[in-house]
Amino acid sequence: MKLPKSSSKSSTPPPALAGTRLIAYAILDASIPYAGRGSIFAGGKLLGRVARLAVTRSGGDTFVAYCSQAWNVRAMFGYPSMREAKGSAERHYPGVSRRWRRVRVTQRQVTGTSGLCGRVWNAASATVVPINSRRWSLVADEFVSAIFASARSAKR
Repeated sequence: MKLPKSSSKSSTPPPALAGTRLIAYAILDASIPYAGRGSIFAGGKLLGRVARLAVTRSGGDTFVAYCSQAWNVRAMFGYPSMREAKGSAERHYPGVSRRWRRVRVTQRQVTGTSGLCGRVWNAASATVVPINSRRWSLVADEFVSAIFASARSAKR
């Protein structure tokens, strides 16, 4: 997947977010206002402005993912069509329609083999690990857990 470069860190999204295939993304900066319309809650707290938006698909459903700068999904909502999904995002972030970057992501990119641990993963059971400001890797959650467990036991 070749995605456009941006000057801000973590600008390249992974091919899947919360187990759904990436279709388009938008990087939100100060030129895109946050309208504050509606109530989006994440973890019981009002979400407010986010740094990134993504439109994803799974099955016949289309989703808008409200993401942190590192592409961690803070909230996600489903819509029956791409038009309705982007329309909802536009109501929250007027002007975002001119920022959408469409991408082509294959199923193989959503389900593949981790370059770090060699295991087969799917996006629902993997963690995005930044390699540098332009690259990332998906790593099987079991491998990430094993690394943290090893680090904890080494400190003892």
